[in-house]
Amino acid sequence: MRRSLVALALAATALMLVACGTVVPDLKGMTAVQARGEIELSGFTLGRIDYDDSAAGARGGVVSQVPEAGRRGQAGMPVNVVIAGPPPVDVPNLARLDLAGARVALSAAGLAAGAVEATYTSEVPRGELVTQTPAPGAQALKGSAVALVFSDGPAPIAVPTLTGLTEKEAASRLQVLGFAVKVTQVYSSKAKGRVVAQNPAGGEMQPGQPITLSVSKGPEPRADSSGPTRYAGEVNGWFGGIGSGWANVTVGGQEQRVRCDYRVGAGDRVWVMRGIDGIFFVSGLR
Repeated sequence: MRRSLVALALAATALMLVACGTVVPDLKGMTAVQARGEIELSGFTLGRIDYDDSAAGARGGVVSQVPEAGRRGQAGMPVNVVIAGPPPVDVPNLARLDLAGARVALSAAGLAAGAVEATYTSEVPRGELVTQTPAPGAQALKGSAVALVFSDGPAPIAVPTLTGLTEKEAASRLQVLGFAVKVTQVYSSKAKGRVVAQNPAGGEMQPGQPITLSVSKGPEPRADSSGPTRYAGEVNGWFGGIGSGWANVTVGGQEQRVRCDYRVGAGDRVWVMRGIDGIFFVSGLR
């Protein structure tokens, strides 16, 4: 008799504990992430997750649960859910890919490219992926979109004014800023070796872009009027043997192939005349 009473008391206690347990929350319509949060907030654990592609309801949302909402249960009890739609897919890592490569990788994973944006950064080469949402390794609904942000290269910076500087000073300043340097030699009344113009002359450009410097090579040579017409020139190269031959000479900003009766060397400053046969020849050093 005493044992029977003890058994009845234990059963009654168990029933009271169940009756006084925590109420299972209603998870209908929630995503798996939302359902997990709600279940854990109520003191339960998320049990098995099943997917039903034929179930009526919002795609990716809970359509049924066990135990049902409103039941009571003890802390830690698992709650199983069924979600409408196919199982989620893993989001691939798209780092170092360009837009075309990212589209291919997403399509292979059963996903699609969503919003595509660009941002300035010097950390990632121009055209490659900077960030993606959802992040790599996350799960997403099959067919859903992944937002992509690609590098547009480093942010533009101001182009400095370089006119009046020497070629070396200007080139050094541009290289420190990360610009590429191109140089053209031009005749100018400004001192030889000084920058007389630049392109672009101002504004902003991305580092790595070229800036062209026009550098003075001094005044343009003029014809000597003290006798027969002769022109000042500078030898660029020699073609011939020990004695006579031909030289490439810059005359009036243009390179001419000039006959020479004696050997000259690159950099020699010479006088050039036109012979009666119309062919230029070196008449002497200057």
